[in-house]
Parts: sequence; C-alpha cells; structure tokens
Amino acid sequence: MKILRMERLFASGAALLGLAVYVVSVQAQLAPARALRSMKVAPGLELTLFAAEPDLVNPTAIDIDAQGRVWVTEAVNYRLFKNPLMRKEGDRIRVLEDTDGDGRCDKATTFYQHPSLQAPLGIAVLGSRVYVCQSPDLFYLEDTNGDGVADKKTVVLTGFKGVDHDHAIHGVIFGPDGHLYMSNGDQGLDVTDKLGNRIQVGPNAPHMAASVLRTDLEGNKLDLLAEGLRNPFEPAVDSFGNVFISDNDDDGNEQCRIVFVMEGGNYGYWPKRKGDRRLDAVHWNENVPGVVPKILKTGFGSPTGMMFYEGNLLPEPFRRALIHADAGPRVIRSYPLHPRGAAFSAEIQTVLSCPADKWFRPVDVAAAPDGSVFVADWYDPGVGGHNLMDFDRGRIYRLAPPGSSYRIPKLDVSNPVGAASALGSPNQAIRFLAFDALRQDKSEEALRILQSLATGTDDVLRARALWLLALKGETGRNAVLDAARDPQAEFRAQAARILASQGPEMLRQASWLADDPDPHVRREILLRLQHPTFRDNSWASEWILKLAEKFDGQDRLYR
Repeated sequence: MKILRMERLFASGAALLGLAVYVVSVQAQLAPARALRSMKVAPGLELTLFAAEPDLVNPTAIDIDAQGRVWVTEAVNYRLFKNPLMRKEGDRIRVLEDTDGDGRCDKATTFYQHPSLQAPLGIAVLGSRVYVCQSPDLFYLEDTNGDGVADKKTVVLTGFKGVDHDHAIHGVIFGPDGHLYMSNGDQGLDVTDKLGNRIQVGPNAPHMAASVLRTDLEGNKLDLLAEGLRNPFEPAVDSFGNVFISDNDDDGNEQCRIVFVMEGGNYGYWPKRKGDRRLDAVHWNENVPGVVPKILKTGFGSPTGMMFYEGNLLPEPFRRALIHADAGPRVIRSYPLHPRGAAFSAEIQTVLSCPADKWFRPVDVAAAPDGSVFVADWYDPGVGGHNLMDFDRGRIYRLAPPGSSYRIPKLDVSNPVGAASALGSPNQAIRFLAFDALRQDKSEEALRILQSLATGTDDVLRARALWLLALKGETGRNAVLDAARDPQAEFRAQAARILASQGPEMLRQASWLADDPDPHVRREILLRLQHPTFRDNSWASEWILKLAEKFDGQDRLYR
C-alpha cells in the first residue's frame, strides 16, 4: 500500500483544499468499510456509508434532489493550469441513487461531463435546473429530452475571477426568499447582471477581497451582501433570512471564523485605507471602526460546506443549528445559535470526526428529504496549497439516528395542500418545488393555506409562508404587517426585511418598528435604511437618529 509523507508547507490558502498544507504523517489510505469503522459520531447519531469509489471520486460539493438522489460535482482536473488534464474528457457531475432501499448507492450515472468542466465548487438541484458554480460562470444545466444527461447549458452570470482556483465562486444555495445565495473568494469579480448593474470586487475595485452575493434565478439582479472576507465557501440561510458563512484564516494564524452576514458589512480583510493593503494589529482588523466582528472563532482549519438544519430527524441539539464541514481538522461540527445583542453567539459541537484516518476530508453537507444529513468526503492525504494527491477516491456518508432507514417521503406539489406540506421539508430541492408551486398558484385556496401556515405553531413554516405571502398582493402584505407586530422578535425582523424589499413606503407603514425593544429588529431597519432608495426620504434620517440613540455603548454589531 502506498504511503505518503508530507512536510509542513505554506501556500496561498483556500477554503476547499486551501488554507495551508498541514503537518501530516499519512498512513496508508483506508478502504471504505474500514474508514467507516474508524469514525467517531456524536451521541444519538449513526453513520452509514452511502457511496464510495469507483462510483465517485474527488467530490467538491453535493446536493440531494426530491427523489433522494445525491448529486456530486467532481474535481479531478483541479489546479492543473495549462498542464495536461488528468481527465481529458473533463470533470463530471454524478448522480448516485439507492434503487433497492438498502441505504447504499447501487446506481451511479453521469449527468454532465465536458472538458470545460474543471473543478466546479457548488451545485443546487432546483426543479429541472441544476445550478453549478465554476468561475468565471454561474450557470445551470438541463436535460431537455429526459435521457438523464444534460444537453443544455445556460449561463446566468459571468465575470467571477479565480478560474481553476478555489478562491473563486462557490457554494450556491436556494434561499427562503426565492433567491440564490453564493460566495466568491478574494480573487474578486467583475460581473454585470442582466439589468445592467455592475459589481466589481478586487484590489483596485470599489469593493474588496471576498464577498457574499445574492441573485434571482435568472441573474437579472445581483446584490453584493458583504465584502472584506478572505475565502468564504457556502452561505447558510435560515427560514427567516439570516445569513451565515465561514471564512478561512490567513495561513498559519488559526483564525477561521463564523460570521453573521449583515448586508453592506465589511469583514476586515484588506480594509480600505489609503496606502494600506491590510492592517496587521489585530487579526481580521476587528479593531478598525466599521469592521464587523465574527460571532465565533473556529481556529485552525479549511472550512467548506455549511447548511442551516431545519429538520426534525436529527436529535434536538442539532435542530435549527448550523452544520459545517471542515476539511483541515477532518471534522463535521454543529453550531447552535443564540441571540446576542444585534446578532448571535454560537458554540461548537462535534458531530463527526475521524482521528484515525488522516485521509478523511469532509467538504460538504446536505439535508436529504427524510431529514438525514449527507457528508461528502474528498478523501486525500493533504488539504491546502492547491495540492491534490489522490485522483481515485471519494466517499459519501449518511448521518441519522441509529436504525433510521433511508426512506423518501411522497411528494405532490400539484395542489396547494400538497405543496404546503412540502414547504416544511428540510430538503432544499423539495422546498424549491413547493415554493415555486405556491408562488405560481393564484387560487384563493393557496392564499388561505399560506395565511393558515403564517399563523400556525411551526416557526419554520410560518417564516417560509411569510416570504410567499409577500408576493400575494394586498392580502399578503397585510399578513406581513401583522408579523411586524408579532410577539417573537425574529418574525418582526423578518417582516422588516420583507417590507423594506418592497420599497420605502411599505417599511414606513410599520413605523412602530423604529421603537422596537429588540436590537435584532432595529438592526434590520438600520441595514435597510442605508440603501439609496431610502436616503431621499426625510423620515429615514429621523429613524436613523432615533435608532442611534438606542445604542447601548457596548454592542459592536449594533454599532
């Protein structure tokens, strides 16, 4: 068996395969079954092997469709520059399926392979479209003739820097508001959306370093949500619209972090100060006025895929929490969140680790239709410095309570009752189908069902229904105004987001929110009032002064 030994090397880092090349004395790689036995899993959970080589190799990102199939982007041709490709046919998107119900993949097919597909770093299966991140493009693929193979490619947006580089575009997901969220590393971008709005991020651009982005499904309007990160990988968005992301450290500084993404926020990497590329007094420059601080330091690592878990299958400690893959220390973590001031605090729980197998490199996580969580394992002796040392292996694992079989719930979104039931799914692909069906349904029945959900007892469903009600004319807008008086602050904050997105006068109708006792609600109003559409309103200035007076002198995120 081959044994590889690696010395400590430092290189330009990345989130996936990219903070640094860490000290390892690598023993021979383990066969899938043996690797599985060496895993350590949190109490109340069981790990099973869903798929392994040769069904897939070098997974970089995964998503799970409404039928429970696992979609995988592979990267064999990673960071080869002008050298000959390892796989001359190009990288692949694989579909892994369990057809006999035993919880193990027994059918693996290739949905797309092309020489131009080179180390894609994000995938979202949304109806008939499969969205893929690969600089310079965000694009989607379609199978128009039903043979299981993509035959149409449509570019949504282009101009993302970092071609064949992991400080590029990655981590596309579907948000509860019907938009796509993604990130772009510090290679920068120069993207013009279909409405003609241009966003530039880079050393000589109006915005700096890495960014968090949002767009509609067609790329008509691209929004820059945050800048000043180094290489965040995949946003995680909860049903209320709160956005979180991990960011990797400057190599060797052990300063990986979790940040709460506030629109317009600068997170301190390459701060704008004449003559300075960076300030080195404090890591991430959190001592500099105007820099948004992190909510959690995770230290050493190569943080990659992250999700917000809103299912009920996993035990209580993991519900409504972030679940995160970190390939450097070979760990899956959970971060329970707690309101703190104008943002959140978080704590670290280890979900899955593998101290015995130095090749275990978890790079992504995704929720299945039944609420279980799948983990993609890049499986390589090193991570970082753009190294890739194994071209033949890759694994997919499933996390669920012990004895929980992989069963896919029935789905019918052809009527409002079925679509409303599907809207509560923890699975992104099912939630998209439900959202799309209810968005297009103009019937009174659909409206009544959404109103019922919005006043029910399930907070996740209530929040998801509010986004859809906002699209349903005056009746829906009145439901959002009602939510702006809800006893729970998270609904009032969500209502502020929704109302502001519909224009200044809609937000002004909820004038009582400017006096809200909760800093989360006041934060959302302040973030919206910075937009140019609000600045021309005299009442907006009055609100800002009123909200500024409520600063307690201590809360950095409120300031």
